[in-house]
Amino acid sequence: MQRTEITRRRFFVIHNPLSGRNRREHLEAVCARIAERGGHAEIGSAHDYASIRSLAEQAVTSGRFDAIVAAGGDGTIRTAASVVIATHMPLGIVPLGTGNVLATELALPHASDALADMLLTGPTLALRCGDVASEPFLLMASAGFDAGILPRLRHRTKRVFGKLAYLGPVLAQLAERQRKFTVRIDGASYVCSWLVVSNARHYAGNFVIAPDRSITAPGYTALAVTASDRRGLLRVMLAIASGHPPPRTLAVAMPCSRVEIDDARGVPIQADGDPMSLPSLTITDAKRPLHVITHAACPLLVSSCA
Repeated sequence: MQRTEITRRRFFVIHNPLSGRNRREHLEAVCARIAERGGHAEIGSAHDYASIRSLAEQAVTSGRFDAIVAAGGDGTIRTAASVVIATHMPLGIVPLGTGNVLATELALPHASDALADMLLTGPTLALRCGDVASEPFLLMASAGFDAGILPRLRHRTKRVFGKLAYLGPVLAQLAERQRKFTVRIDGASYVCSWLVVSNARHYAGNFVIAPDRSITAPGYTALAVTASDRRGLLRVMLAIASGHPPPRTLAVAMPCSRVEIDDARGVPIQADGDPMSLPSLTITDAKRPLHVITHAACPLLVSSCA
């Protein structure tokens, strides 16, 4: 964590207008507050993950900026982080997505004034990221049921209905027969229809899936869902939504450090909301931490100093 005098003034903001409900006016209000306080924020728009990565790389190599800011959802943040994590530059966040799980994890402020002050003077926090296929993830990676929902989502529907846009895709995924696959969690094998490897406490918004996890600590919490019928999956989802562990007859949760699926062909996979297609899956710790800009009252900042 950084404790020296903060002198950030120059920001490159990567805005994904497809994230959430495209609250461009909120982003512009944050940038206006930065300008009022003597800073400068340059906005670049990126409509896909390749352009997000390209803009981040250009901004980092230019040497013109004190920080990169991801303005979008968790997928936008993850893609920007994949570039920034290899540097000493901090990553700022203006949450504009549907779920904004990382913003919930860090308890980020909502008001434009508070976000601008955070970017200009806030301390940095070192996050321990996961690694899947040489790509970092901040929050979680999953395989099976929930990853199969993502291709059914439409950006336009999410912008209009927000989280309600997930209802139709969830019901459609439940109507299908779930494919089972074998996963090794720290060497122990499980046959699953759904696997969540969580690096954070929260999942799918403000649901707490791993109450003992801290995104600043190494390791993960793995939830291996062995149920594959519609009723069993519904019971697991309801347990997660209510903040309770699912019945052990349907799922098992455990701390872990390494997760492997030898044959992932045809198994839906996602990391922080980004779909991935992989022949096999190995999840380990990323080699470097990601330094994110946060605020003085961030609960993780306080706990990391304890």
